[in-house]
Amino acid sequence: MLEGPNYQNYSNKALLEAFESIDRETYPERFSSLSAIMREKDLLVETPEGLQITNSALEEAYGPQVESEPMPSYTCEPPKPQYCEEGNYIPNEVPFSKRAFNTMFALGIVVYGSYGLYIDELWVPLAKKLVVALSGISAVVMSVAIVFAAAVLIVEIADHYDKRDNELTYYKAARFCRAAGYGCFGTAVLVALVTGDFYFV
Repeated sequence: MLEGPNYQNYSNKALLEAFESIDRETYPERFSSLSAIMREKDLLVETPEGLQITNSALEEAYGPQVESEPMPSYTCEPPKPQYCEEGNYIPNEVPFSKRAFNTMFALGIVVYGSYGLYIDELWVPLAKKLVVALSGISAVVMSVAIVFAAAVLIVEIADHYDKRDNELTYYKAARFCRAAGYGCFGTAVLVALVTGDFYFV
């Protein structure tokens, strides 16, 4: 006769509730059995901090998790200049954390692209588990795409420090750099396919 709950017959939601409420020190064997079944059902994942319930399991049991809406990108919508009651322009401000992130990320991708171009082996992620290494002309074109991507980030920083009423000019510049970056990215992939100067990592 089996002792304790028969977790095999539990629904996913019931398993999650049991995992959250079980006394692991008092019932170590039950917790071990429960964890094993949940791992089989992909409800748990091993992390450096220990066992964690997966997001997909939470969504299946409790519906989509409520998260704060992501910050819209700088090129998402045209800016709307702000004016005070006297009609004077209020300069656009970018938070320091965003400026610091843009600076570090722009510098990082430029250095990464430059190094890949220098060794003639530029690794580029095309999908979640698909990475290709470019060389030759395709690597050169891809490095240009990286520069345009960095330019989008830098333009947002420049807009913060320019106190004149020309937010729309910076917005258009960022949109142009983004479009040019996508164009170079696609061109680099096509060149790699034509020349064969690539391999899967």
